[in-house]
Amino acid sequence: MELKAGKTDVARSLILRACDEVPKKMKSVALLDYSRMEEFCGRVKEARAVLRTAQKEAAHEWKVFLEGVLLEIRANNFRAALREVMVGLQSHAGTGRLWAVYLQLKQNEPENERIRIFKEAVREVPKSGEGTSTLTFP
Repeated sequence: MELKAGKTDVARSLILRACDEVPKKMKSVALLDYSRMEEFCGRVKEARAVLRTAQKEAAHEWKVFLEGVLLEIRANNFRAALREVMVGLQSHAGTGRLWAVYLQLKQNEPENERIRIFKEAVREVPKSGEGTSTLTFP
């Protein structure tokens, strides 16, 4: 609300406070909001720095890696977006959204390369129902 009202400094101080006070489990969400705020304010370099922090502190969250890819796409930096998606896939190979954006970034590659990537994604991403227990009823 403060950002929309043009009070960037107040918004920044509030989000920084949230990043300090939020429970550890939710820190990645606060850092993603912080990064988006910086990007919205035209501070892409700072947004990237916040995402680096998020990727270190919340490496278990695939969303911090996806957001890094999307930030680079919005900045028209497709090489950096490819690097970001590769980093994300190293630790989150089972995440379909990372594979989907990787394929989108490879849209100008030869078809056989896109098919190879697609097949790799199919092998890595769990299908619906895999890894879940089945309930049986009497």
